[in-house]
Amino acid sequence: MLLDVTSKIKEYHDSRKGQRLKELQEKHSLSESQLQSCETRKQEIMERESLLSELNRGHGTKSVYQNNISRNKVDLKQAQYKDIDKRYFDQLVLLKTTEMANKDLDRYYSALDKALMRFHSMKMEEINKIIRELWQQTYRGQDIDNISIHSDSEGAGTRSYSYRVLMHTGDAELEMRGRCSAGQKVLASPLYGWH
Repeated sequence: MLLDVTSKIKEYHDSRKGQRLKELQEKHSLSESQLQSCETRKQEIMERESLLSELNRGHGTKSVYQNNISRNKVDLKQAQYKDIDKRYFDQLVLLKTTEMANKDLDRYYSALDKALMRFHSMKMEEINKIIRELWQQTYRGQDIDNISIHSDSEGAGTRSYSYRVLMHTGDAELEMRGRCSAGQKVLASPLYGWH
C-alpha cells in the first residue's frame, strides 16, 4: 500500500510537473509573441517619430521660405524694383537686338573682307597684265620674259601686305630686287616706284 501511495504521489507530482511545464511553455510562447508584438510596435513608433521629425523639419523650412517670400514681396514694392518686369524685358530686347546686330556685323565684315580680297586679286591681275605688256614693249633683252608684282599677307587676320617684284624667265620665277641689272632696274622703276 505504501508503494501504491508512493506511486500515486509520484504520479501526482509528475502530472503536476507536466502541467506546470505546459503552463510555463504556454507563458513562454505568449511572452515571445508579446515580445515580437512589442518589437513591431517599437519599429512603428520609431518610424512615426522619424516621419514626425521630417515633417517638423519640412514645416520649419516652409516657414523660412514663407518669411523670405514675405520679405521679398516687401522689397519688390520699393521704388528701385518698380516696373522691374518691364525693365527686364526692355533690357532683354536690347541684349537680343545687340547680339543680332553683332552677328549681322560679323557676316557683313566677312562678306566685305572676301569682296575686298577678290577685288585686290582682280586688280593685281589687271596691274600685272598691264606691267607685262609695258615690259614686253620696252625691254629688248632676252634674259627676262616679263615682270610682275606679288603680294604676301603679313600675318594671320591682318590685312596688310608685303609687295615684291618678280622676274620671269621661262618657268622660273625670281625676286627682282638684288638680282637685276641697273638698266633693268631703271626700266622697272617707273612701274613700281623704285628709288
